[in-house]
Amino acid sequence: MPLYSQENTRSGTASTIFPLTLVLEEARCAENDFGEGFGVGLWKPDWPLELPPDAFRVGTGDVSACMIEWENSTLRLSLGPDGTLEEFPFMVNGSMAQVAVIYVGLSEVKEITLSYPSKGEVCKLEFPESFSFRNYSDNFPFSVRASDGNAWYFIYFSGSINETLETWYDEEGNVLGAYGFSFAETGNEKRIRKYWNYSDPDSEQEFYYDSRGFITEAVGPDGFFRVSYFREDLPRYWERGLSGASHQSDGGVFSLQWDEGDFLVRILGDADQFVDFRYEYTLDGMGNWTERRETRMYRDFGLLFPSPGTAFSRVLGYSGNAHP
Repeated sequence: MPLYSQENTRSGTASTIFPLTLVLEEARCAENDFGEGFGVGLWKPDWPLELPPDAFRVGTGDVSACMIEWENSTLRLSLGPDGTLEEFPFMVNGSMAQVAVIYVGLSEVKEITLSYPSKGEVCKLEFPESFSFRNYSDNFPFSVRASDGNAWYFIYFSGSINETLETWYDEEGNVLGAYGFSFAETGNEKRIRKYWNYSDPDSEQEFYYDSRGFITEAVGPDGFFRVSYFREDLPRYWERGLSGASHQSDGGVFSLQWDEGDFLVRILGDADQFVDFRYEYTLDGMGNWTERRETRMYRDFGLLFPSPGTAFSRVLGYSGNAHP
């Protein structure tokens, strides 16, 4: 870990940096979680309310890819032939990003690309050294080169068994920012317990997990997110307490109702506005849903009135047709 010293003169900008360790850790843990079923463990309680928890969850069949589309948005989740994670969605700095991974050989990471559909921004990360998600914490120190199309950045990782320091530099070697992470044993895995941005004393984020490693609570400067599960990995109660006026409409306490086939049929809650979302499905030959129609109920005159909501479509890639 570096020592605090004289402030450096920065010629670059820190507006585009993000905690890359969160992405690396998600990729490492997701590959293990998928052993319980495709898409299991991918959803997190800080995901947007508009994207239900089972968006990528598949109940039956040998599925290796899923593409979901709604309104003007598209996200993908896909695995390689050996089970390595090739594409997955992930929340980064409050925005949903599409992550894509290019490998050399079976599991050695060559390149990661983050694209932000809502912003039209892309960040490309190159790994010049031998690197694997499965044991990246054993490779300290190592470095990564990043580009957002306008400038180059260099990211240096160092740490110990239970701590990681991630430091971003511009092309001239000036420090743009640094993130700290602490880890704790959860079940059979080591998971991120806290992380913080050294440039912001109020940025500390904490994570809590159940015995399987699923996140049950996240608390930080943007608010808190809590979830209770039933039927193994299915969320039953979802609480969102968001800070900042621009996000208040997504806050509240929600109950999620599932039928006997583990299909989500309703989200009900009272937030800043009444929420009652109901779902109907079209299934493929394997019994997995490919279309979901949402009906949003509105209160008026003491009555409930239906209105068309968001329509979701999914393309699933089964064995022999892995990429939709």
